[in-house]
Amino acid sequence: MALHQIPIQDLIIDILVWLPVTSLLRFKSVCKEWCNLINDPRFIQLHLHKSLKPNSRHNRALFYTRSLCIVDDLYHPLKLTKLRWPNHTVKPSEHLYCVGSCNGLFCFLVTHSKRSRNVRQGIEVSCFLICNPSTRTFKSILPQKNTTRCGNVLGFGYDSQHNDYKIVSTSSRVYGDLRIYSLKADSWRCVTASANSSASKENWTLQQDAKFANNLLYYLVSTVESPPSNKRSRDNKQEYRVARFDLSSEKWMDDLSLPVQVKSTNTVKFGVLDGRVYMRLGNCTNPYLSSDIWIHGVEDDSWSKIFHLPEELCLHSPIALSKVGPPRLLLGRLCEDAIWYDPQADNRVPFQPKPSPHFYEPQLCIASLVQIPGCSLAKMQQIDE
Repeated sequence: MALHQIPIQDLIIDILVWLPVTSLLRFKSVCKEWCNLINDPRFIQLHLHKSLKPNSRHNRALFYTRSLCIVDDLYHPLKLTKLRWPNHTVKPSEHLYCVGSCNGLFCFLVTHSKRSRNVRQGIEVSCFLICNPSTRTFKSILPQKNTTRCGNVLGFGYDSQHNDYKIVSTSSRVYGDLRIYSLKADSWRCVTASANSSASKENWTLQQDAKFANNLLYYLVSTVESPPSNKRSRDNKQEYRVARFDLSSEKWMDDLSLPVQVKSTNTVKFGVLDGRVYMRLGNCTNPYLSSDIWIHGVEDDSWSKIFHLPEELCLHSPIALSKVGPPRLLLGRLCEDAIWYDPQADNRVPFQPKPSPHFYEPQLCIASLVQIPGCSLAKMQQIDE
């Protein structure tokens, strides 16, 4: 089709879909037509789809979830923006914890200590917060009654079949009963999902909160086999597997085995790296020993070793893989600056700009225009520094 035959509306969409979220938010003020176009769910989905493509470097930002600082561009960072919650959203006595993120939305858990006559009785959940740091919108979600943090494992992800975002809460030792919050329905419900044979073992335990990738929640599970009576407890053999929960069907899938056999002296950590689950294997007797990073392939359901971290970087956590230049890994560590690591050249480059003072838990943020149904009229506020 000749250029003059293409409708002007399609040309505008083809141009706008390539722009970063920060520019699109400004362009909503150009005219009412552009505002309606950028707010259109079909345009938002098209823009998000382009950002989520495997080889895309589109709208990749860095979000420091503890300090609520967001860096606009992962490769050419120009601006660091400090955000804060509106007044009374999070009280000074409450604690904030990031449950997970997907499609530019982040889910936070707000807790407080329950006390009786100055005696601490547990950690109660005040609320959940789902926010989009790019658009500054958020929604406060009340938990079910008498919900505590202790003994519960959480997950947050996107149900692509029903176009819904869900929070999943389950006991660390019980697979069958789950509490699921639907953002579309704005309600909690209890679900009993049958577990597979390995997950149904009574001694299997969920080790940490779930990680979301490919419409699934991934849980690291482990068990300690009881030793024979003539052996000491230190000879217990700990086994690991990865359990998977489908957010669309709300059913448990078959477990994943680890990429290599794990010894009793190994440490196992896992997370999500560019939309795929990674596994990190180290040594618990000496945490400074080098460790391998394995990534899970979606199509062939296998593991591939992609990086080998030297001992001085073993306490850093992977954040993102570079889409620009040679293979590099963005690493972060507790209360330290994020760095780009080039394994071939053994080169380390500090990530700039950085929040001051140091704050930890930086996470990859796919900046998006995704809207939050029923969001608060108040927005996250920008702090000018």
